[in-house]
Amino acid sequence: RLEAAKSNSLGGTVDKLPGVQSSYFGPGVGRPIIRGFDGARVQVLSDGLGSGDVSTVSVDHAVSIEPFLAEQIEVLKGPATLLYGSGAIGGAVNVVDGRVPEAATAQPLQGRAELRGGTVNDQRTGMVRLDGTSASGNVVFHFDALHRETGDYDIPGHAESARLLAEEGETPEPGTEGTLANSSVRTDSTALGVSWVGDRGFVGIGYSLFNNRY
Repeated sequence: RLEAAKSNSLGGTVDKLPGVQSSYFGPGVGRPIIRGFDGARVQVLSDGLGSGDVSTVSVDHAVSIEPFLAEQIEVLKGPATLLYGSGAIGGAVNVVDGRVPEAATAQPLQGRAELRGGTVNDQRTGMVRLDGTSASGNVVFHFDALHRETGDYDIPGHAESARLLAEEGETPEPGTEGTLANSSVRTDSTALGVSWVGDRGFVGIGYSLFNNRY
């Protein structure tokens, strides 16, 4: 289970673990690679359900799960992955976000908020999460929202080296020095969830939105 600093992408969040790397298609895209397996061989889940995106078959598509809002991230290897189908021979990454509450909260109302900033790409990220339980102890609700906005990365010189430009017989385009073009990211994510929790289980429903431009 991973409870560490979270990156813009799911792959970038878990790639510090042994045997885990991240694919890379710019700052907005990163899918977990486990023991050299990627794509459909690594199942990506949200609260035990498949993410339902096309990142398994197209490397330039982002995983439609926001790791910044996760309670915890579970990386599964070996026989445990058979719980999620025979295709996940590399492993599975399960993001637990609690968007459909499964149990009453420890306090009647609890939450967290976080702000982040960065200078190399003018990053501005804000996140808020609230969870609460009714006085009866049976109705539990969840709300979260995130906004991330970054500009293009600042770099020394040009994105292409002088040697490469010379080999291709090209000259740098005006105004491109000091900036890595097409490296900006803008993400908006929000969710609402409510559950009725009893002694023998729970029934819940949730709505979520994930919009990522990169």
